[in-house]
Amino acid sequence: DYPERLLVLILLGPDALKAELREMGFLVFDDPLDAVGVVALMRRANRMPNAPSVPDMDMNVLPPTPDELSARQVLRSAGLPVVEEISVRAAGDATAAVTKVGGRAALKVVGDGLAHKSALGGVLLDISPEAAAAAFDRLMASPAAARSA
Repeated sequence: DYPERLLVLILLGPDALKAELREMGFLVFDDPLDAVGVVALMRRANRMPNAPSVPDMDMNVLPPTPDELSARQVLRSAGLPVVEEISVRAAGDATAAVTKVGGRAALKVVGDGLAHKSALGGVLLDISPEAAAAAFDRLMASPAAARSA
């Protein structure tokens, strides 16, 4: 669907990665509210007529350092599509969740103050249902999981 489909990335990560993604034509933001605001402005300026319409919203709905789940909720409430997330607490539940979302998924440790999950081993990508239980156990043994406890 790209470039006919608007792709907006909200990424807390290395500046070099953000620059590379911007060079590829992606809109990259650190703050979900900035992303929502830019999409709204583009829609109103008719620069992206196929972009989802964004209702007027209170731009003070998030705390100064929002967690990932809060940020997704803001995007959903603005009518923007976001990737489905399923929280699990057991390895068997991880297998069922990966199956439910279509067979490949990213697994992440979730917890307050975990801004740099990847650097702490708290993110695993391209996980199949067959690998989900073992991946869950690896995440739970990671430094990221220890910090989220």
